[in-house]
Amino acid sequence: MYCDHIMQEDQQLAAAAKENARKERMHRLQDHFNLYSIIPPRLKKAGFDNYKPANESQEKALNDCRRYAENFPKNLNEENDIGLLLHGMYGLGKSHLAVAIAKRVIELGSTYTKPDGTEGITVIFINLPELVTKIKATWRKDSDISESKILDMLKSCDLLIIDELGGAMNKQDEQGQSWLNDMLFQITDARQGRNTIYTSNPDPDELQQHVSKKIYERIFANIHILEFTGKSYRLNGTF
Repeated sequence: MYCDHIMQEDQQLAAAAKENARKERMHRLQDHFNLYSIIPPRLKKAGFDNYKPANESQEKALNDCRRYAENFPKNLNEENDIGLLLHGMYGLGKSHLAVAIAKRVIELGSTYTKPDGTEGITVIFINLPELVTKIKATWRKDSDISESKILDMLKSCDLLIIDELGGAMNKQDEQGQSWLNDMLFQITDARQGRNTIYTSNPDPDELQQHVSKKIYERIFANIHILEFTGKSYRLNGTF
């Protein structure tokens, strides 16, 4: 009985140590996510459970996004890179579901070890218009992070989510559009063979008017397209 008691205590201690290691890994992944991600304040609490689909297209998108997140470690382990494009008019929950994917993948990553022994899954979510501002802020002498460091993280993370693809282009002058296209090309080219998610108001055909041909070809090299239809939640005041 005494030996059984000791064995039970050892098992409890081992389980507690394992859970503490998982939590520590989770905090590290979350810190990495928070450091490099740019998420609008309204999406901070976004998750699968508080997304309320209003029609069949949104229900399908919810199910597909949830399945994508749940299968992410398996696909990463098998080097099966699959991108997502979530497109449709504003206010239908594209960004909401993209953030929900990020959160779930980070959670699953807290217990994941890659074949090379690296622990965890790195995720970054960037709102493209805000990224432009963040990159330009690194040009200041007092910046504590460099443009190259940010770009390196965007190129190498396990899952990158680019929010509002296309929209930022319209806000730039000709010189700004050229610079942004060059930056996007660097990112999309480096991410060939990696998992990337995009949200966009323009549909796939319209996107050709917003990004260069080279970027467009890299985005659509291996991607699953989800179309959102319906009336904006923001107009209803319920999202």
